[in-house]
Amino acid sequence: MNVLEGFRLKIYNGSKNMVADLNVKSGNKKYIVFKCNGILKEIDLTGIEDEFVKALYMCEIDTLNDFYDNGFDWTPPRDELGFSLDCSFNDKHITSSGNCIPDELNKFVTYLRSIGISVPLPKEKN
Repeated sequence: MNVLEGFRLKIYNGSKNMVADLNVKSGNKKYIVFKCNGILKEIDLTGIEDEFVKALYMCEIDTLNDFYDNGFDWTPPRDELGFSLDCSFNDKHITSSGNCIPDELNKFVTYLRSIGISVPLPKEKN
């Protein structure tokens, strides 16, 4: 069984932003509490924690580098794009951030949307 030990993801895209945190309540129930553009929501991980961690592996989140750079010297504030991730699962600890969104995180965003988490990034075209 896969175990999610910690999770904090921030994504910002101009004036839009999202923060998702793992929250453990009484009885060891785990939730992802997220706030996207001012809307607060909880996703209960009971019954899907194993799936959530498998999604981290399938999207290769465990291979992320420490930092991703878009290569531009300066980006106007209204066009800011970036992320920070700090998560641990199955005794792995991943920290990564950057001013662009890597492919691995884009794949994970698709999974987050499938469980009801809004993310302020353009949706991938099928």
